[in-house]
Amino acid sequence: MISSDGKTLGLASPSASSQESCIREAYARAGIADISATGFFECHGTGTVAGDPAEAMSVGKVFGRGLTKDQPLYIGSIKTNVGHGEGASALNGVIKGVLALEAGQVPPNIHFEHPNPKSE
Repeated sequence: MISSDGKTLGLASPSASSQESCIREAYARAGIADISATGFFECHGTGTVAGDPAEAMSVGKVFGRGLTKDQPLYIGSIKTNVGHGEGASALNGVIKGVLALEAGQVPPNIHFEHPNPKSE
């Protein structure tokens, strides 16, 4: 699956609607009907003006309904901690997810102070 469908300004430009479709299809293929049970979502975290808002928007559209202070959705990005992993980026995210589950806590993103206002 890919989250860019060519209906953007360029090949490397993200598409929030395509990312949303990609997330929904991944859950459907995995047979996960109750997406509200998701407590953590690992994003790519590009740190760009276009990328982060597109990701946040797509994650919000998929998981946003029904979130509460008691049952939030935590969003992370391994890229902020270890840099761009090129071909290993997805594997880095999986390893981070497993370690977070084992430790019972989500590691913070370094240097994070304020979210992009367009991502809120």
